Amino acid sequence: MNCSVIGYGNFSRTACYYLKEYFNLFVYDIKQDIFIPDYIVKTDLETALGQDIVILSLPVQYIENFLKSNCCFFKKGAIVLDICSVKLKPVSLMKQYLPKDVNFIGTHPLFGPQSIKNGFSGQKIVLTTEVENKELYEKVKNFLKDTLQLEIIEMTSSDHDKEMARVQALNHFIVRALKKLDLQPSLVSTPAYNKLFDLYETLKYDSDDLFYTIQRENLYADAMRRNFINVLQDIEGDILNEK
Repeated sequence: MNCSVIGYGNFSRTACYYLKEYFNLFVYDIKQDIFIPDYIVKTDLETALGQDIVILSLPVQYIENFLKSNCCFFKKGAIVLDICSVKLKPVSLMKQYLPKDVNFIGTHPLFGPQSIKNGFSGQKIVLTTEVENKELYEKVKNFLKDTLQLEIIEMTSSDHDKEMARVQALNHFIVRALKKLDLQPSLVSTPAYNKLFDLYETLKYDSDDLFYTIQRENLYADAMRRNFINVLQDIEGDILNEK
């Protein structure tokens, strides 16, 4: 089958390296000067959207305008997958704007390009359950599970975003603070500090687009941040009161 990727960033670049075994790959990116390896066909947007499978590797804040402007180019019977780190918004937008004869599945790969240097096996991916073509959904799920050896987690978009406010938004919020503090390794580091530094090293290079998507586009992230800040202030108050 033909599979196209819209947006050729770090994640897409690594994923395509392994997907080339299973698909004829096409890529469209708004940046015309990026390097595309010879196992991928670099193409125009209309051609990319006309393939059997279309992976939207776009920040969620751009998806609505993208779908509104280009919904007519999708192929009848195609499967459209988004890979955003939030799910409520992109799933609702795909349902709203994609033609009725185009299928969609919301996905969230719970890994980054560094995690799949040796392939997909053992990594986790969320599939959202708000789909209309159950048979096609099962085929996609089985391919991801049996062929790519991914661990499948099925949940609603709402449940996903609630979990991600804690699992992802809070983590990235803490690491952004550590980055501003310019956290450094230490000769006298403890195992606990090393774990904190490992988290910092894992996330510190994530793009601003990803950070603000996680924080602004997840409806539940704001409350999680407020609660965390309030707890820090309470702890600081406890420390000062003990003097």
